[in-house]
Amino acid sequence: MFISKTARTFSFILGLVLTNSFALTDYSDVSTSSSGGGMMGGNAPRIISAPRSTQNISNVSQGSVERGSKLALGFSLAGKYEALSLDRRLGDGPVSIYTLEGHLDTAANLFLDLSYSAIASGTTHIAPEGATLQPANAKVMVGLNWLKLGSASDMATFNILGGANFAPSESDFTSSRLDKVVGLQTGKRFYSFILDLGYELTLTEDADQLGEVDVGNIQKFYGKLGWIVSSDIAFQLEATTISISSSDNFTRNALYRLTSDVDFGYLSPKLNLGLGRLVELELGALFRLKRAAQIGKLLDAHLWDTHGVYGDGIYSALIVSI
Repeated sequence: MFISKTARTFSFILGLVLTNSFALTDYSDVSTSSSGGGMMGGNAPRIISAPRSTQNISNVSQGSVERGSKLALGFSLAGKYEALSLDRRLGDGPVSIYTLEGHLDTAANLFLDLSYSAIASGTTHIAPEGATLQPANAKVMVGLNWLKLGSASDMATFNILGGANFAPSESDFTSSRLDKVVGLQTGKRFYSFILDLGYELTLTEDADQLGEVDVGNIQKFYGKLGWIVSSDIAFQLEATTISISSSDNFTRNALYRLTSDVDFGYLSPKLNLGLGRLVELELGALFRLKRAAQIGKLLDAHLWDTHGVYGDGIYSALIVSI
């Protein structure tokens, strides 16, 4: 009797042990990011280049920090609309800018930014051909992630950039120059905050078109502070200062060359909203802190790809990432 009860008790205890031994318990760490999604996670909004206005290649990327964190091939495409409020010295009239931007990441620490715009304006002295949509300059930039340190939550990167601005066809908004662009970009992430600092130098050529104003090299210094509020919301504030040198082409009449240096700057806030794993909406604005002098000559220099020259603006962009 005693042996029988002992056997039943032993069988009961053994059954409990075996049952719990085969239970599926997950002891893995909780990850805050998904593979291939960059430092901000799968469907998190990106911290990108202002228009680029953007710059604007926006600037279409997460900025230098996220570019450096990508280990696999990734591609994003953005369609952007910007409403530009012209400087009063240029007269009244709306200017609409439509931009298509692409960003490609590779596993070889290289990335590619592409940008192409079309512009429409009802102001006759800006667009003599009328308010029809006309092509603007295109921009191609290749970047090398030269240095990457730290984990995803505190990563630091250093990028080297090179590319060109060119006109695919002639219009009221394109220049006849082929400008080379070089730059440096560094970024640091502090958990929910991202700091980017950068320098860009545009090496301008002499204009070929009659009536187009020659300008010297263009220097751009910028700083960006991003705040990742959640997986679907991110803010960014960009402060930029730009210096346009006078032209050294003394063979041209003074009416068709910039005779003194011009400095100006702007502030650009931005909001990114994740609409899904692959889609996000970006809303932003550009406010000039200092207006550019010699605005009439700069208008004839066709610097529509240099943001903040001709006025303030607001924009929206829809970004699709693959």
